[in-house]
Amino acid sequence: MDEYAAQLQEGVQRMLPIVLLGPGIALVMAGLFMWLGGLRFLKAVAAVTAGVAGLIITWLLSGGQVMILVLCPVIMAGLGMVMNRLVVVLLGAVIVAGIVLIGPSLVQMDMPQTEENRVQPAQQDPLGLLDSIARVQEYAREVKREIRNMIASIPPGRKTVALIVAMAFAA
Repeated sequence: MDEYAAQLQEGVQRMLPIVLLGPGIALVMAGLFMWLGGLRFLKAVAAVTAGVAGLIITWLLSGGQVMILVLCPVIMAGLGMVMNRLVVVLLGAVIVAGIVLIGPSLVQMDMPQTEENRVQPAQQDPLGLLDSIARVQEYAREVKREIRNMIASIPPGRKTVALIVAMAFAA
């Protein structure tokens, strides 16, 4: 895991700061919104959660029909505002189940060694804007592939435990 952290640090040091600034600010603002907002913004959190869930479900099932892709998330967001407590409880159950499923595997996760993510000497030239964006996209693809492999390797017993924990949390 230390080698992975060193690779990540070396890669980030070579990128242009502007590539990391936008997502960093968005994540900080989202974190502050969730932390400081607390239950005051329960309806907004529920609406966004239900809307995103509706978009994902519609995108997977609709076959790309634009009208359905627009209407279903809007309807789900409206229902999320009405049933805000239920949606937030279900969101918590999904988060807890995800932690039970993925938590132990994250400790054992190793990034694959490719030419692009090997530790580079610090004296190399910094990357340009397009190279930085390409590096971030490549890193995201590698992480996505590794997460898929990690989920496929989760034993069925742990999946059952995660389902039970999620149902207990929701209850």
